[in-house]
This record gives sequence, C-alpha cells and structure tokens, in this order.
Amino acid sequence: MEFLWESFPIFRRLLSLVLLSLLIPIGARLSAQGAPASPDPKDHYWWNGFGLPVFDGPIYDLATYDGRLVAAGWFTQASGAIANHVAIWSGDQWHPLGSGPGGPVRRLAIQGKKLHAGGLGGVASWNGTEWTPVGVCPLLDVTALLATDDELVAAGRVGDRSSLVVRWDGETWTSVGDTIRGGVYDLAIYADELIACGDLTIPGDSLCHGLVARFDGVAWRRTLGGRSCFLVVGFGVDDFFATDLTVFGDDLIVSGYFDAVLDGRACSTVLSWDGNRWHCLAAGPPGMFATQLLDLDGQLIVG
Repeated sequence: MEFLWESFPIFRRLLSLVLLSLLIPIGARLSAQGAPASPDPKDHYWWNGFGLPVFDGPIYDLATYDGRLVAAGWFTQASGAIANHVAIWSGDQWHPLGSGPGGPVRRLAIQGKKLHAGGLGGVASWNGTEWTPVGVCPLLDVTALLATDDELVAAGRVGDRSSLVVRWDGETWTSVGDTIRGGVYDLAIYADELIACGDLTIPGDSLCHGLVARFDGVAWRRTLGGRSCFLVVGFGVDDFFATDLTVFGDDLIVSGYFDAVLDGRACSTVLSWDGNRWHCLAAGPPGMFATQLLDLDGQLIVG
C-alpha cells in the first residue's frame, strides 16, 4: 500500500472538512434573517461564519496561534487572496501568513511564540514576522510534527514505503531509531516515551498491532510497556492505519481506520491505552474510521 496521504484523495478532502468542523468555535445560532450571529461557546450549533468554501485546495491541519486560527494544507489561495499553504483567520476573513513556509504543509505545531509547519518543504518556523527553515530536514515529506517545551520532533517519508523519525537539537536533525517501514502519521509523548502511529511494520510479535509503536530510547517497539497487544483486522491486505494520537487524562487515545479484537470484542476506529492494557472506546460497523481527536474542555471529540 502506498503512503496514506498519496493513496486516499477522498480521505484528504474529508480530513480538511473534519478539521474545520472540530476547531471552528462552537455556537452562534443563525439569526432570523439567516446571518450568523456571534459564536456562543454554550450553544450546541456549529458556527458557519467562515463562509465556506474559501480555499482552493485541501486543508490538512489547524492550530491556534497568538489567539487566532491558522489553517495549513495544499492550497495557494484563501478568501480570494494569495496564501501559500498557510492562512490565518482575522475574525472576518482569511489572510496569508507571510510568504509561506516554502511548500505544501501537512502538520502544524506550536512551541512558545513559534509556529512550526512541516510538509513537502521540510520544516519551517514562523516567529511572528517571517518564515525561516529549521535546518536541513532529511525528510522528503513531513507527515507528523510534535513540539514540546524543549524539543521538536518530526516524522516523514525518506524513501519508497519507508519513514524516519528525527529530532531537532537546535542545530541539526538527528534520527530517532532506525527507519520504519510504512507511514508515520502522528506523534505523542506518553509516560515520558515517544509514541508514533500510522501503518507501521515494526519487528516483533506477529500477533501484535501495526498501528502504534513506542521508542524505548534504543529502538522502536510494537508494544506499549511490553504488555497487552491487540489483533487488528484489516479490510484487505495491509490496509489498516492509525491517523491520530492524543493524551486524554491518564490514557493514550488512538484513532484511525481499523477493526480491533479485544478480549473477543470487536472495536472500530478508537482505542485507549491506560498504561497496562487496551480498551475499546468505539464499536461500530466494519469500515468506519475516525481521523481526528480533540480534547475540548475535558471532553474527547472524535471526528
């Protein structure tokens, strides 16, 4: 199977819509005249004040930077203006964010006052005034990006059906473990360890999942804490994958396109790891998938 981003054009379009739905402020009932009112966080309706559609290409990621919504993806125009793959919302329309990071963007990450963007142009940072490249990134296409208080980690394609995770030390990018066969689509820190998800082929127990892997400081492992694997049932040959990770309370949540069997119970799209074992969070018809997870004021939102 080719990389997810290149193999699922419909998925990419759906993802852009899902992302907009998840991070658009909730609220704002339509007035009697049909015009959107000001967003009210307590309202249960979605706000439509963005006047969709406004982009000439798919949106891959959204982030809140300096109190404003930023959209990134494979587009060159937003609200009728030139916007090279990144645009910021002013409250009434989208505006370009500088001249752009240098290529299509798949992932955004916030680190202090910096906005990082990763994609076909490597990794670039916006400091509030201009974009600057973050070193010479060895990845051909950045598909995952993680920023913490003191480090920046990226993952992406380095060859045909192979990915690499790299860490920025302030001067150079260094590899985190060996090359991974398959695609890495998200990264997270859980229990002080680096976690990756995607469609992964990691040496290990053949009955263990190929959705999530952890870096133990030396190599990538297919189990979390060395315990409790789950059996993944695909919908064909090598066609299951995980797209998103988030830490929710004390649990690690993973979502994607898969069916899993836990203790004889069928689960779809969303699983949680409590530090000792996996739990089923969603059970539905085979073929369902969830692409995004969001912790919204203590509630887990799945889209």
